[in-house]
Amino acid sequence: RAIAGLVKPASGSIVFEGDDITGKDPTAIVTKGITLVPEGRKIFPDLTVLENLRIGAYLRNDDLTDDLNWVYDLFPRLKERSWQAGGTLSGGEQQ
Repeated sequence: RAIAGLVKPASGSIVFEGDDITGKDPTAIVTKGITLVPEGRKIFPDLTVLENLRIGAYLRNDDLTDDLNWVYDLFPRLKERSWQAGGTLSGGEQQ
């Protein structure tokens, strides 16, 4: 959580690619490609599977097709259900 800028570390500093990001705003940290991925089923249940995947890349300006295909190769069931609401997936599929 400290790396993502959500809490301030009790001591020390956090350096990423030579830049001290200790205590920086989470928005500034995300622009560097660092984010916190919470454990568990933290999805947007009313959004489709595809929309949930796209949210994870909301700062990217490039084409996501190759990366989406990579995810779908790893998890073919998600491709089958890409237009289904995320909240209707089974617990295992949501993880």
